[in-house]
Amino acid sequence: MLRFILRKLLNRKWLVSGLLIGNILLVAIAALSPMYTHAALQRMLTDDLGTYVEQNQKYPTVIQVYASSGSSADTQEGPFSGVCSLLSEELPSEFGVEKEQLLRNLYVEDAVLTYSEKRSGTASEITGRVGCLSDLPEHVRMLSGRLYSSELTEDGCIETIISQKCMVSLQLLVGDELVLNGYTYRGEPIRLRVVGVYENSEEDDTYWYKAPSVYYRDLMMDTDLFEQIFVRACGGVGVRGLFFLIFDYKNIPIDNVTQILRANADAKTYCKEVLFGSYTDHFAEILETYTQKAARVTVTLRILQVPIYALLCAFMFMVSRQMLELEQNEISVIKSRGASKGQIIGIYTLQSLLLAAIGLLIGIPLATLLCRVVGSANSFLEFVSRRALSVRVDRKVLLYALAAALLCVVFMVLPVFRCADISIVARKQSRGRRGTRPLCQRLFLDVILLGVSLYGLYSFNGQKAELAGRVSEGSGLDPLLFLSSSLFIIGCGLLFLRLLPYIVSLVYRIGKKHWSPSLYTAFLWVIRTKNAQGHIVVFLVVTVALASSTPRRLGPSTATRRTASPIPAARTSSSGKPGPVMPPPSRMIRPAQSGSPTQSRITASTQSCPAYRVSPKSSTIPVPLSTSPDPPRRA
Repeated sequence: MLRFILRKLLNRKWLVSGLLIGNILLVAIAALSPMYTHAALQRMLTDDLGTYVEQNQKYPTVIQVYASSGSSADTQEGPFSGVCSLLSEELPSEFGVEKEQLLRNLYVEDAVLTYSEKRSGTASEITGRVGCLSDLPEHVRMLSGRLYSSELTEDGCIETIISQKCMVSLQLLVGDELVLNGYTYRGEPIRLRVVGVYENSEEDDTYWYKAPSVYYRDLMMDTDLFEQIFVRACGGVGVRGLFFLIFDYKNIPIDNVTQILRANADAKTYCKEVLFGSYTDHFAEILETYTQKAARVTVTLRILQVPIYALLCAFMFMVSRQMLELEQNEISVIKSRGASKGQIIGIYTLQSLLLAAIGLLIGIPLATLLCRVVGSANSFLEFVSRRALSVRVDRKVLLYALAAALLCVVFMVLPVFRCADISIVARKQSRGRRGTRPLCQRLFLDVILLGVSLYGLYSFNGQKAELAGRVSEGSGLDPLLFLSSSLFIIGCGLLFLRLLPYIVSLVYRIGKKHWSPSLYTAFLWVIRTKNAQGHIVVFLVVTVALASSTPRRLGPSTATRRTASPIPAARTSSSGKPGPVMPPPSRMIRPAQSGSPTQSRITASTQSCPAYRVSPKSSTIPVPLSTSPDPPRRA
C-alpha cells in the first residue's frame, strides 16, 4: 500500500509539491498564531512596565507593606513574622515569579538621642531613628570609617553607620557617641556609636528602591542585634517595620497576569483586615490595563489571520481537486475491479496523512523563523533594528500545528468522497453533460457577502466621530471592521467569477475576426468550460486583493522606543520638564583629604538617585522629593 502511494505521489510530483507547500504554510501560520501572539503580548507588557519607569521614575513591580510591632503582624514565631511569611513565601509562590529583593527596614521612630560628649555648635539632643536594613553590608560602599559589628563593643556600645545626608542633617561625625533616651538593655542605657558613612555600591542596584538619601535620620545597626535588643529584650515598644518585595518586571510571564492580580487583591485585603497594616503596589493598575489591551490585540490578530487560513485551505482544496480530476480514470478502473469506496478513501487519507506529517515537521521550525522575522518588521518588507521577540514552542503551539495538519487532511480528502462513487460508465457519461453552476452562485453567496460588508461600511461611516473618540482614548478600533474588509474582498471575487464568462464572451465577440488561432482557442476553451477554473480565479483575485490592502502600522515606530533601565538615571524638574542627567553615585561625595582631622565632615554634593532633588536654597545639601519620606502611620 505504501509503495503504491509513493509511486502515485511521484507520478504527480508537481501537484504534490503544491499540496506539500500548502500543508507547510498552513501548519506554519497556525503555529505562528499563538507563538507570535504570546511574544507580542509579552513585549507589550514589558514595554508598559518600562514606560512606567520612564514616566514616574519608580520601579513598578514593588510591594510595600507597613506594620507596627505588637499588632497582628506578630505570630508565635516572632514579631513581624506574619508579614515576612506573606512576602517571602506566599506571594512569590502565588505570583509564579521569583523575588529579586526582600528588604526589611525595622526602626524606632522619633528616637531622642543625647550626645555623650557635647560638641560646640551642636544641640545637646537630636531626634532621629535607630533602625536596621536587611542585607545592608552587601550593597554599600564605605566612604569613611567601617561597617558596624554584629555584637556589642567591649564598653557596651552599639555600632551604627549613617548615610552622607544623615551626617549633614543630624550634624553627626564618625566616632560620635549618643545615648538613646527611654530605652535600657540589661539595666543599662542604650549607647550608640557612629563608626562609618556609607553610599550605594552600584548605580543600578534594585536593592536601593529608596535611595540612601531617604534615610537622612536613620542610624543603621546590625539586623540581628536590633531584633535582640529592641524587639525581644524591649518587647518591640515603638518598633515599626517597612517591608519591600521587589520583582524584576522583565520576568513577569503574561500567563500569570490574572493569577497575580487575584493574589495581589487577596494580599491587600489580608494586610488591611488581619495584619492592620498598609499595602501599596504600583503594578496592579498597569496589569489591569494590560489585560484589556491584550484582549483587543488577540481578537484583532485572530480576525486578520482568518482570510489567510481560508486562502490556504482553498488552495489545498483546489490542488486536491485538480489531482483527482487527473486521476479520475485510475479511480474508476480501481472501483471497477472491486475496490470499495472506503478503500479508495483510505488510500487518499493515508496519502494526505503522509503529506500532513511532512508539513508538521517542517512547519513548526518555519513558524519560529517567521515569528522572528515578523517581530523585526515595521511594515511590508520594512525591517528595523528592534529587540528580538521572546519565541517559545509550548503545548499550545503544538496543538495549533496539529489541528492545522488535521485540517489539511480534511481538505485534501474532502473531494475524494464525490469522486470515489464514479464508475467508468458514469465517467464516460459525465463528459457529455453540461456542468452545473457552483454552489456559491446558486446560493448567491457573493451577494450576501457584499451586502454584509457594505453594511459594515455604512455603520463605519455613521460612527466615524465616535470611533475617532475611542481611538484617541486608546480603546482601539472594532476588530470586526477588518473582517468586513475581508468579506468585501471575497464577495468581489465571487461576483467577478459570476461575471467572468459574460465578460470573456463580450471581448471574444468584439474581436472575433481579428484573434489569432491561439487566442481564438483560449477564448473558446474559457467560454465552454466556464466553471472548470473558477477556484483558481477566486483564489488569484482574493490573494492579490489581500496582498495589496496590507495595512501599515499607525503611529510612530516602536523601534525608537527606549528600553528602561532598572534604576533611572535622570530626574524631573519641578516644572515637569526633564531635568539634566545627574552624575553617578561614585561621584556624589569625596572622602576626606589626607592630613585633615580624623573626625572631619564629608562634603555632600548632588546625587543621581530619583528619590531626592537639589534644594533651591543650597546646591550642596540634597533634600528628599517628598516632604514626608516616612511611611504612613496607623491611626
